[in-house]
Amino acid sequence: MTDLREIGEFGLIRLLTDHSLPHPQVILGPGDDAAVLSIGDRWVLYTTDMLIEDVHFTLKTTTPYQLGQKALAVNLSDIAAMGGQPTFAVVSLGLPPNTSTEFARELYQGMADMAHTHGARVVGGDTVKSSSLIINVALLGETEPGGAVFRNGAKPGDVICVTNTLGDSAAGLALLAANMPGPTAKHLVPQPRVREGRLLLGLATAMIDLSDGLAGDLAHICAQSGVGARIKKELLPISKEVRLVAEALNQDPVQWALRGGEDFELLFTVPPDRVPSKIGPSTVHPIGEIVAEPGIRLIDGETMTVIEGAYDHFRLGDS
Repeated sequence: MTDLREIGEFGLIRLLTDHSLPHPQVILGPGDDAAVLSIGDRWVLYTTDMLIEDVHFTLKTTTPYQLGQKALAVNLSDIAAMGGQPTFAVVSLGLPPNTSTEFARELYQGMADMAHTHGARVVGGDTVKSSSLIINVALLGETEPGGAVFRNGAKPGDVICVTNTLGDSAAGLALLAANMPGPTAKHLVPQPRVREGRLLLGLATAMIDLSDGLAGDLAHICAQSGVGARIKKELLPISKEVRLVAEALNQDPVQWALRGGEDFELLFTVPPDRVPSKIGPSTVHPIGEIVAEPGIRLIDGETMTVIEGAYDHFRLGDS
């Protein structure tokens, strides 16, 4: 009998969605950052994410307020990656019975404040008893009909771009694990690029948010667009602070940029004559090119290396 370790997280998603029935209001079903539904004169975006204690976070290194902010931020980032405006969220909490009322209040306040910052509101949800803390957020967004950016529009010749810098979240996680001071804010409270996503409507040919790491998320774009990619190592935007943390911990900052995950920046493709230097408050960095040949390759001088792999909850060897 096949188990989940053999097929992996993305194999499970395919298995569960193979029998999805078509519906005239479903513009886009499973497989992107959010589902897209046609309702009235708007396209409604719908996404959900779950955070589980000791899988996605530990209460040893985050406050309940920070955790609440992050729980909303990861969903807001999905809406941003579609070019949408977030609107309303419902939150389900699994709480151990010994959870203090103060903890629950601060957690919920963090979610409410992060939602409000980006024009959304928490409007309901559910609570249940649980052996560990579980947070599930379902978030709605909206955009004009035809206005969403999907993962499947990248074309050979398009330039691959990212907002801001990469590897910051992985560096912050490594510092927390080592109980060392340093820049941990981007790991603890990521900032979803909602404004940037809206501004990329009509410009980006494909887009995704960086939750699984550059290598994994670029692979999603390539797979759905039927293309490959070339990334130039020297163009990866890694901050001086991240490089110093990597040096102190004897780590490779390039691997943090490629595979660290949870940066929640935007990864997008644009025609070569339309590459912006900034989108809203964010700096844009061109890092490579979409090509027809399948596969993702990292170019380092004269050397070209195949890169692959996103974080997978069920694969053997993952943790």
